[in-house]
Amino acid sequence: MLGRIGLLIALQLPAVILAGALIGWVTAIVITKLKVEPIIATLGMSSILLAGMAWVSNSQQILGLGPDYRQIATSQLGGITVPVWILLVVAIVSWYVLERTPAGRRMYAVGFNPDAARLAGVNVDRIRTASLVVGGALSALAGALLTSRLNAGDPTVGPSFLLPALTAVFLGSTQFKGGRFNVVGTIVAMYVLAVGIKGLQLAGSPSWVNDLFYGISLLLAVALSQWEKTKRRGAAINRVFKGIRRRDAEAERADNAPATASNEIESLGSDR
Repeated sequence: MLGRIGLLIALQLPAVILAGALIGWVTAIVITKLKVEPIIATLGMSSILLAGMAWVSNSQQILGLGPDYRQIATSQLGGITVPVWILLVVAIVSWYVLERTPAGRRMYAVGFNPDAARLAGVNVDRIRTASLVVGGALSALAGALLTSRLNAGDPTVGPSFLLPALTAVFLGSTQFKGGRFNVVGTIVAMYVLAVGIKGLQLAGSPSWVNDLFYGISLLLAVALSQWEKTKRRGAAINRVFKGIRRRDAEAERADNAPATASNEIESLGSDR
């Protein structure tokens, strides 16, 4: 639609990304100021956006995007399409921020236990706002690339990617980081799922088998993730108890040391 109103292709993609960031900021306001649970706020915003897209497009595909917009998905650099390069750049930057910076550690802390993070001095609302703004911008970028690939604006195509995305995230959390969401595991899981779906398609399976495959994969991924967390929690508890027993043993030896020394002195005196 931006192209139809005469906006240059060089400005369309930044405008879409800015709109996605703005949507993420509005969602953050709902969460941080109105104190709505994040899962409820994001699901509610998703439904509002789906309704808005259906209203604007009259529930029809928007065609005639033009060859310039199509080139975003078809252009190549070094024999690799531009969306793949964008994926690599986003993945590397995300990995570095999450794994190598204090901001990334704060994001993990807020995601796992916001109350504990707040007690530790982390500005939870700021971290949530930044995360949602960046997430909204990246979602808009992904939507723009998908639209370029389809060469059409389809208001119904988005929800079909929700289950595969969740499955990839949870399945990836069972790899490399032992129950913790991570970039590398998510990308590996994404390609594993894509290979599985491609195999089902080549085998001539009906379309509903894809949803069955994703559903079973998601259940297994969540179960494996919880098992990993339980195993790590059990190992941590065992380490704590071992440390307590070690300290008790050292304290007992320290208490017995004077008595042992006294007995040795008395033994030496009797020998004399």
